[in-house]
Amino acid sequence: PATTTPAPATTPAVTPAPVDDKSTVMQTDLSIGIRLEMWNISIQSIREAPIFGHGSLYLQHLIGEKYAKYGFEHNHNQYLSWLVTGGVVLLCLGLWLLLTPWSMASGLAANDRLVITLAVTLVWGISMVFDSFLNMKFYLHYYCLLIGILYALINDMLATPSGKKE
Repeated sequence: PATTTPAPATTPAVTPAPVDDKSTVMQTDLSIGIRLEMWNISIQSIREAPIFGHGSLYLQHLIGEKYAKYGFEHNHNQYLSWLVTGGVVLLCLGLWLLLTPWSMASGLAANDRLVITLAVTLVWGISMVFDSFLNMKFYLHYYCLLIGILYALINDMLATPSGKKE
């Protein structure tokens, strides 16, 4: 009997999507697209006044006028907010505030200091890449309360013999 070999399956030619100046993510997820645009505008603004920034109300002008219709009033990145409004000077002050738990825990044992730093500074530091928590009063009050509680906890740990360095 004669056997026939099946013809090889042809795959349809894949045509590449047209290259656009906006990525697919920006087109499909409005929130991410707008945030990326706001970050880009913020970076351009930082280049204009990198040392002292533009002032505390400039961010409302920069972001609010164009993106208020989408519900955005700030650029959703604390570090960019600090740089736009106060430049490198405010960024340094903000980082100092963020590192307060690390400096408060200086008398503790290394493992206790590491836990406090990871629990507060690292979590807040990473989350501030995605939102401007300290620009909103509620979160600023919460952070200050958290610092106060940590201060009391650290003083209590230092007062007991098990909390001191050996």
